[in-house]
This record gives sequence, C-alpha cells and structure tokens, in this order.
Amino acid sequence: MSFFDMFGPMFDPEDGSGRSGKRRDGGSGDDPIILDVETDGDDAPKATAGMPPRRSSGPRITGRPNRPRQSRGNRIFLGIVLALAIIVGLFFALARFITDVMWYAQLGFQSVIWTQLGTRIGLWVAYAIVMAAVSFLSATLAIRARPDGADGSTIRINGDTIEIGKSVSSRSARRIAVAVSLIVGLVFGARFNTNWSEILLMFNAQSFGTKDPQFGIDNGFYVFVLPGLKLVMSAVSLLLLAGIVFSVITHVMMGGIRVTMPVHGRGLFHITKRARRQIGIWLMLNMFAWAANQMLGVFSHLTQEGSRITGATYTTVNATIPVTFVMAAITAILGVVLGLWIMKSHALEGQAPIAVRASEAVKAWKVPTIAIASAIVVSLVLTVAWPMLLQRFRVNPNAQEMESTYIQRNIDATRAAYGLNKVKTEQYKATTQGEEGALADSAESTAQIRLLDPQIVSPTFKQLQQSKQYYTFSDTLAVDKYEVDGTS
Repeated sequence: MSFFDMFGPMFDPEDGSGRSGKRRDGGSGDDPIILDVETDGDDAPKATAGMPPRRSSGPRITGRPNRPRQSRGNRIFLGIVLALAIIVGLFFALARFITDVMWYAQLGFQSVIWTQLGTRIGLWVAYAIVMAAVSFLSATLAIRARPDGADGSTIRINGDTIEIGKSVSSRSARRIAVAVSLIVGLVFGARFNTNWSEILLMFNAQSFGTKDPQFGIDNGFYVFVLPGLKLVMSAVSLLLLAGIVFSVITHVMMGGIRVTMPVHGRGLFHITKRARRQIGIWLMLNMFAWAANQMLGVFSHLTQEGSRITGATYTTVNATIPVTFVMAAITAILGVVLGLWIMKSHALEGQAPIAVRASEAVKAWKVPTIAIASAIVVSLVLTVAWPMLLQRFRVNPNAQEMESTYIQRNIDATRAAYGLNKVKTEQYKATTQGEEGALADSAESTAQIRLLDPQIVSPTFKQLQQSKQYYTFSDTLAVDKYEVDGTS
C-alpha cells in the first residue's frame, strides 16, 4: 500500500474519498515504506525583500540518514572474544566427557556412558525440532492471517513532518520466525534432555508382579512409567504454550491484534477474525493439556507422603481423587467455552462500546467472566472445602476405623517391598528358668521397679482400649510416688 493510498485525503481535501485503499495490481505486502515526508502548506513564509517567494509544493519525500555502523575492528574483536569463549567451554566439556568415558571403560560398563549420551542428544534434537516446528507453524499461520493493509507501520507527526516507521514485511517476519523458533527449540531442548533417566526408565519398565489395591495397576507403573508420562505431558504443555505465545506476538506484529483508544464506542482491543480463530484454537489445546495433566495427577495421590502413612487415605480416596476427575472435566469445558467466545465474540472486534458505560463492558465480557468465576468457586469448594470438612467431621472422630483399610494397605505394601509378605508364623512354647519366689529376698528393692513406661501407657491405651476417638488424653502421664500401708 502506497503512502498516498493511506494519506491521500489529508493532502486533497476536495476529493478525499477518491483515493483507492486497495493494493496495486501485482503488488505485494512488502512494498517499501516512506520514512519521512515533509510538506509545505499554505502557511509557508511569504516573499521578503531580497528573497524570492517560496513555491508551494506537494509532499516532499526525504530519506532518513543512515546510522553509523560499527567499525570493522570492533566486529573482529567481538568475533575473537566469542570464539575464545566457545573454545574454552568446549575444552572443559570435552575434558569431563573423556574422563567419564575412561572411568566407565575401566569398570567394564562403557555402554552406559554411550547410552546416556545417545539418549540425551536424541532427546535434545527431537524436542528442539518439535518445539521449533510448533513455534514456526504458529508464527506462519499468524503471518498468513495478516489483514490487508495492515503492515505494522508506526506513524508520528511532528509539526509539518509525517514520519512513517519502517514496517515488518511478511518475508522478513518469516525469517525472524525461523531464527527465533530455532533458538527457542535449542534452549528448551537442552532443558528437556536433563530428565533423560525418566525417559529410559519409562521405555524399559519392568513389572513388579503386584497391583495397587485402588486402581489395580501394576506397581511398576508408578515407579517407571508415571514419572516419564508426567515429563511427556509437561513437554506437550510447554509446546502448546509456546504455540499460543508465538501466535499472539506475531499477530501483534502483523496487525492482527491492535490496541486502540476506547473512545467513541470503540473497544480497547481490535482483533481480526482469523487471529481470534487461531488464538481460540491454541487456547483450547492448552486447556485440554492442562486437563490431561490433572487426570494424570490422580495416580500421584497413591504415592504421596502423608503425616502418618505414605499413600492414599480415606479422604484421598473418597474426596480428592473423584474431585480431580471433576476438575479435569471442568478445565476442558472451560477451555471450550473461552475458545468459542474468543472466536465468536464481537467484544474483541474493536466495535463493542466497552468504554461507554461499565454495565455495557460487563455485558460484553459476561461469558468469560462468569465462566472463570464459576470455575474458581467450584474449584475452591471441591478441592479445599469438601476434603477439609470430610476429614474434620467424618474421619477425625473415628480415625481408627476409617483409616484402618488404608493403613493395612500401607503395611501390606511395605511388607511386599521388603520381601516380608511370605513370612510364616509358627507358635512355640516358651521356656524359662525362673522360679517362683526368686526375688522374695529383694522385695524392698524390686518394689521400686516400674512395671509400665509412662511414655507409652497413654498411646497404648488409646490404640487398644478406645473404640471411639471422641475423647483424648495427655500423651505423657504424670508419675508420682504413693504410700500404701506404710510402704511407698
């Protein structure tokens, strides 16, 4: 789009509507942009004595002076410093690697270091490629959705000078997207390969031969597979997050998302239909990944450490686990609602009268406000209030009975882990060499011997004698001496 197509009415007040706002035939979105335009208006100085009058003219295009470039010597110096830093870093890394190879070779396990190295490099390369591909795909889709006539130019008017900042062409934007995507892929690929052991364990999982009593899944799943699945889901969530971030940033650069002044009935944001469609899809995918992570977290409840036992308790089984499935479904539904609202709502088209009255603003954003507020309230009730009330009024008054099943699960799992689940119990007759009345001569001394330890009397009484836990006693009983029939 040329300068006169955009600003023709400013210089031709008699026929401001005759200018065409369409692109020239055969033109592209990469036309050069005019940087500086100087105009001589009617208020130009009149002719004075000794000076000819200045002729009024149309716009005069001037070029911005080139900025001074770095000298060749500075560039060479920076290159040398960078090369030396790379060489030093490679030297220390190579020295450490050679030391590890020699160590494992001496022990006869050289394959371990090569397996580890191959896995780390493979994970780095694979995740870097996938991350770069997703980021570039998101940016490319946003570039293709660039609205006609929107080139991201910036306009500044200073007196009689109109300065149009250079825009980012579609071709340049793609080049930037390629470079940034590769950098992001390499950075996050390096972060992903630090968890190489979890991936190897997942693909080399072994069966324990025993199943958990809650879901009936082999216990090897929780040791080998579950950590790897969590890592994979975390990587997928990070990919989708990068996708929506690249999409939003690129749409802002390409003019698909613009922030406008909320005056004269206009909204704060102006987002094109194609941009809203892409952002809505990315948002739904992110919410689906979040819901999947929530569902995967259900299995983690069976291995979490509690105050008394490790594993699921009464509250976990009857409140936390069901609520987690419900919250995963709510998260997925919320993603669909918000995604469809972004695609269909007119509040983001820049035409909704958001700034006129607060009531109209609330009406325009009613759907996402109600959806998010409802999800937050339901989350607080189900994940915080309900488990707390169940524990307080259902479990605590009768914890011995309520938790007995889950405590026994913990005992059985501990015995199986240490190989004590197949121990046989045999009865035998105890023999003693003690004789009745052997301590009669020391009766005065033995009378001072404690028959019960006051540190364990109270806990033992609570455990064995109380059928209901409505009452409590001091953990440590008071000890004193009493005189009975003249004997203390």
